[in-house]
Amino acid sequence: MMFSQIKGTRLTVTEDVTARVHDLWFDLDTGRISHAVVNLGNWLVSDLALVTPDRIRHTGDRWTLSMTQGELTRAPRWNAAGDAPLIDWPPIVVGPFGNTLSLPLLAAQMRAARGDMDDIAQAISQTTDAATGLIGTPVRGEADAMTDLAIDMDRHVVTHVIIGSDHLPLSFLRRTEDGGLRLSDTVN
Repeated sequence: MMFSQIKGTRLTVTEDVTARVHDLWFDLDTGRISHAVVNLGNWLVSDLALVTPDRIRHTGDRWTLSMTQGELTRAPRWNAAGDAPLIDWPPIVVGPFGNTLSLPLLAAQMRAARGDMDDIAQAISQTTDAATGLIGTPVRGEADAMTDLAIDMDRHVVTHVIIGSDHLPLSFLRRTEDGGLRLSDTVN
């Protein structure tokens, strides 16, 4: 399965709770997926939580996130965008049904409720690569960029990188000293 097919997929948690796959974090050397970043929020507020990939189940055309409400509440949170976008928002917004909402206050309350979970998420993100961060990265020069990743969700591993029309094993990818990516010398 391709990462582009997984990203945005709706996961059923309970009858009333759903999530969407936002990203996958994995070890570039082994391909092992350490965490899935799932969005538990709605159209107005993003709530990105880290879950282990074994909690995501795929049966037929149905995707589920096998976690209790308590486990979801305690899951580490990831603040991918930071608080910068809220600076441009007015302090109070009138919602579609006439109710008012203070987005900066809501963000502050969410940060306070998460406690030190942001630190855990930050530590995990520094030891893994994000699929969304790698897509579009030049590999064979500016003309050839990574366009997708092939994922084996049953084994929780990234198996191939897609560069143009080529499906190359992940093991062919190397990190350069400056943090970029290149193909190993055995690949032309």
